Amino acid sequence: MLNPHNRNLMFETLRPPVGYLLDHAIGCTFSLDLHALLTTPLAFTFFDWEDESGSITSDPLAVLESVRRNADRISIFCQAGQISVPRKQERIFAYLEQSVHEVLPPLANGVFHPKIWLIRYTHETEPTQYRFICLSRNLTFDKSWDTVLVLDGQLSKRVYAYAVNNPVGDFIQRLPGLCLTSLDQTTINKVEQMQHEVRRVFFEPPGGIEELSFHPMGIPGYQNFTFGPPKRRVLVMSPFLSETFVKDLVWQRKNCVLISRQESLETINPETLEQYGTVFTLNHDAETEELDDGVLSGLHAKLFIMDDGWKANVWTGSANATDAAFNTNVEFLVCLRGKLGNLGIGKLLEQEGSHTSFSDLLQEYRGEAEPAEPDAIQKALEKRLRAVRLALLSARLFAEITPVESTREFQLELKTVSENEMVLIGDVKIRCWPITLPSHRAVPFEVCRGLGVNFGKVSLDALTAFFAFELECTDNGQTCTERFVTKVPLVGEPEGRMQKLLGSLLKNKSQVLRLLLLLLADSSMSMEKLSAFHGFSGIAGSFSDSSSGGIPLLESLVKALARSPEKLDRINRLVEDLDKTDQGVNLLPDGFMPVWESIWQIRKEMVS
Repeated sequence: MLNPHNRNLMFETLRPPVGYLLDHAIGCTFSLDLHALLTTPLAFTFFDWEDESGSITSDPLAVLESVRRNADRISIFCQAGQISVPRKQERIFAYLEQSVHEVLPPLANGVFHPKIWLIRYTHETEPTQYRFICLSRNLTFDKSWDTVLVLDGQLSKRVYAYAVNNPVGDFIQRLPGLCLTSLDQTTINKVEQMQHEVRRVFFEPPGGIEELSFHPMGIPGYQNFTFGPPKRRVLVMSPFLSETFVKDLVWQRKNCVLISRQESLETINPETLEQYGTVFTLNHDAETEELDDGVLSGLHAKLFIMDDGWKANVWTGSANATDAAFNTNVEFLVCLRGKLGNLGIGKLLEQEGSHTSFSDLLQEYRGEAEPAEPDAIQKALEKRLRAVRLALLSARLFAEITPVESTREFQLELKTVSENEMVLIGDVKIRCWPITLPSHRAVPFEVCRGLGVNFGKVSLDALTAFFAFELECTDNGQTCTERFVTKVPLVGEPEGRMQKLLGSLLKNKSQVLRLLLLLLADSSMSMEKLSAFHGFSGIAGSFSDSSSGGIPLLESLVKALARSPEKLDRINRLVEDLDKTDQGVNLLPDGFMPVWESIWQIRKEMVS
């Protein structure tokens, strides 16, 4: 279970095995927070670097280096139109443009809702390792109670696939075909490699588990999921419910258990709830505080347990106890089968003496006599905005960038290839803006009139493929507003944009020197020592002189050449990027290049 107050366990699940490096990670999520994605590469690079609170470091330079090093090794597939509007304008989001791929499910009334990771780790001498992670949490900063299942396995040399893994391979193989825009060939090749290899990985079941099975839903070949034979006792844990699903599931079953949120249970007919032996919600002590900005809190775990004689099955993953989850959405569940005493409903709900158990988080539901009536006007407004959002996402938007003569600025316009979908907009007010600019720079969306949306002159730093939209409609005095971000193709992207952006992000020589030390350090502690030796904080970095009287950068470079030459490869990538622009060259420490060229020449000779 993922604790709502601690993200370290989530980072721990991504951490490479000892001696291994990340080769590529494919992640699937319904909603996406770009800040959460920005910190994810830390788990692959600086996983053992801690700040003063014991959490994984959030040093801005560590974030920059980890995202530069890993952004092209991470492919995130999310529901189109479910990227949240960032709270801050971050230029570094540009590095995430190659990682994010928006998806539309095969069925128009469904959503892309799986929460899985498939990660490929490589080692210089050991066999390739895979990790499959199945969660109920999105890639966001939600503070909710969630579940996570982690499976590790080694790639075998067998010719034929493990049949049990074919659903995973089939699901990964389908992802490129669901994307809103075409993937680059490198990503397509990596997806193809991983869908082929994962079928030949033996995933070791967790302790006490006798069988594993994988259950994608909502893609061709995987549309008809059922919970097995009737009359078996079930436990359903789900934050969201639909009347017909929970009613049908409990039919011909006795003494079943339902666990959900108070507000979800209040939408279910009391006669349906009476068919469950016991109905629970989280008790007040387990609830998290109310949060703003759409951040989820409270119960978010999805779990289905079925007692089956002396055995029990547990399904965990993304699917809520709703008709949409099992009939129209794209979802993913994993089934664990084992002994009743290890996995059964009684085991989950048993008391553990003086220890806090899961049942201590629950309280019996005492609901209203009649289900709450939904707000019909609000529902209609939300449905209207969903239709407009889908129309915008289907309009094949793109951003056109035009240099402004004799300046370093650019004209930025948002245009569309197809205006057919725009007729759906009607009286809905739409504003949009690049996420690198504050929301007060938003302009009305005029594409429906055959015009591009012109954001005026912007700097190179403000260029982005991510655009925020705000939709608003009113009926009978009620107003409904939605915000979301979508990624669009860039036309006319300036050559060397990322290298120029790097020079802008690093600001001065002090920042570059500190980044060089970070690349040479083995841990946050050694980084602090190196920084103290060089005493560069707040001043321009000097290569040949250390103001603190400590070891110069040269000694650190020579030590890396002898003990960890791969660190020099990372420094070379940084130097090459900075060397491509005048701004970047001027940021390198004084006297650095002549010495670096000598050391790098030795490194190249070692490799050859």
